[in-house]
Amino acid sequence: MVKNSPLNFSNDSVDAIVIGGNGGIGQALVKKLSQLDNINSVYCCSRKKPIELPSKASWVHFDITNETLIIKASEVIEKLSQNVRLIIIASGILSDKFLNMPEKSLKDINSDYFFEIFKINTLGPILTAKHFTSLFEKQGKTIMCILSARVGSIEDNNLGGWYSYRSSKSAVNMMTKTLSIEMRRKNKDSITAVIHPGTVDTELSKPFQSSVPKNRLFTTHQAANSILSVIGRWDNDSNGGFFAWDGQTIPF
Repeated sequence: MVKNSPLNFSNDSVDAIVIGGNGGIGQALVKKLSQLDNINSVYCCSRKKPIELPSKASWVHFDITNETLIIKASEVIEKLSQNVRLIIIASGILSDKFLNMPEKSLKDINSDYFFEIFKINTLGPILTAKHFTSLFEKQGKTIMCILSARVGSIEDNNLGGWYSYRSSKSAVNMMTKTLSIEMRRKNKDSITAVIHPGTVDTELSKPFQSSVPKNRLFTTHQAANSILSVIGRWDNDSNGGFFAWDGQTIPF
């Protein structure tokens, strides 16, 4: 393992892609990855270009709701990249552009909100996988990490509510599990899994932070470190898994 890096790849110089690289967690991941000696280039994919980018990072225009732009982004990276081994999908929403919030009961369900949540949290990641997994090297360790949420666990659901968000995350968990099987058929060393980053101090979580204990509200820097630390401990048996920010497994 490279001295300053939690990530262990057989090649000492790899390329990484961060989808949603202009979001709170995404920006922190781009910054942290750029500091690692074994990361050669980081491709920051987002709708808006970040105000600042580390020297190793390149911005690629991307919209997870637009398959045409997803394809164009993959084509741009294909021309520039040399050894893609890591893709992290860090995009997602909890409330929509009309400020609809997670449902407390059945009477709150709104079809427009429901479909918008699924379009970004579930369909977006699978369309990204459809066009981005071909960028991976064909042999050796590759990692596809998709950010999910503990509330997407069916077994762990003891509170109810949040119908749309919970369902979108349960669906992305199943999508990732299915993808992990297909990817493993193509490359015996590929790892595809989901991570719950915990409650992170971002715009997404702000309306719900008052009920979170202070020691469980993480900065984006802490979240990025935790995510990369967990990814760095993944092995072949981790494929298709659902993990928390501390590396513990979460039931589907």
